[in-house]
Amino acid sequence: MINKAIQRTQKPLILFLSMAGAVIGMSLLMIVTQVYTNLNLVKQGDSGAINEQFLVIKKEISVMNTMGASSSSFSAEEVEDIIAQKFVLDYAPFVTGRNFEVFAEMGLETGQKGSSLGFIESLPDKFIDVDPKDWTWNEQQEFIPIIMPTSFLDMYNFGLAESINSPKISKDMAGLLSIKIRIKGNDLQGLYYGRVTAFSDRINSALVPLDFLSYANNKYGSGDQDEPSKIIIATANNKDPNIAKYLEENGYETNNEQLRGTIIERLIQPLLTFTGMLCVIIIIMTILIFILYGEILIIKSKYDIHVLSLLGFKWKAISKVFNQFFLKVYGVITLISLVIFFIVKMLVDNVIKENLVFDNLPIISWQTILAMMLFLAMFISINIFSTRKQIKKIAKAK
Repeated sequence: MINKAIQRTQKPLILFLSMAGAVIGMSLLMIVTQVYTNLNLVKQGDSGAINEQFLVIKKEISVMNTMGASSSSFSAEEVEDIIAQKFVLDYAPFVTGRNFEVFAEMGLETGQKGSSLGFIESLPDKFIDVDPKDWTWNEQQEFIPIIMPTSFLDMYNFGLAESINSPKISKDMAGLLSIKIRIKGNDLQGLYYGRVTAFSDRINSALVPLDFLSYANNKYGSGDQDEPSKIIIATANNKDPNIAKYLEENGYETNNEQLRGTIIERLIQPLLTFTGMLCVIIIIMTILIFILYGEILIIKSKYDIHVLSLLGFKWKAISKVFNQFFLKVYGVITLISLVIFFIVKMLVDNVIKENLVFDNLPIISWQTILAMMLFLAMFISINIFSTRKQIKKIAKAK
């Protein structure tokens, strides 16, 4: 009888609008929670999918640097400030050639040759992204292993070689290059032989073993450097917006491509806050609409409730029928909300993967499941309380 009364007295349009509001509120709540959780995973590397990532930091070159009125090197205080930042897991200064000239003459076994004035640098092995063979040097050794940046080879192959109609060089062929390295400084001159043993995608300069560069600085240059001009840092996530903010505030530079995604994160954070506030407003309005809809439904079924109470049916049994109806409604709301959530999540995940370079995103986080359960628990409990209260009042009015 009560089921027939509910079917007879319900307003489909009001029910549809109420359900639509609940679907929007629940979907937004789940989406905002999941996106916020995913961004935190990207920032903190909590999933374990992110290993250390590296950034090379240097100072911006200004007119003052050109005029010699300002130093482009990092002071000890500036280095300490950098490594004190929370996003820095490890660091190392670049060791460079100090006040000596490096002249490289390269030749293929085919007989072609080329020469250039260059420079050499070095880093601790753990900051190098390749593991070349024979990456050692001592004073009795004439051969110097060299790690070249991949970008150098690309510039030659797709720039210089094409412009002068010269043969392009593969990485394997580059290993056949015989390189004469002449070092001049302190009124001394030395001849060494080098060979490219690997190519680095991380470091954009020619690297030699630290032992050789220390030897060359002491013999041909001005000794070990006190203030580095470049520093490499290890971080859990090089897309952390705090890194870009710190570099900008201190006038430091790095490869902006490596910071790609920080702008997206800065835009997403306020958008998430706004959407979260909008979500709360929608949820509150939806609760009020459902309470109002339930009261209208009960009032229109007042006669049937009154008759059933006179026939001996307890008000709890009568309210149970109404609550079962609303539970079915909430089941439909949950199903539709989950479909919308997974569709939107798939789109948002693609943005995160492409722009923040993070692949290991969860299907659904426990925070999102908790938010969904709290949403349902709040709706169901408020609805049950309101329904029981109204029916009890009508039943006891006999």
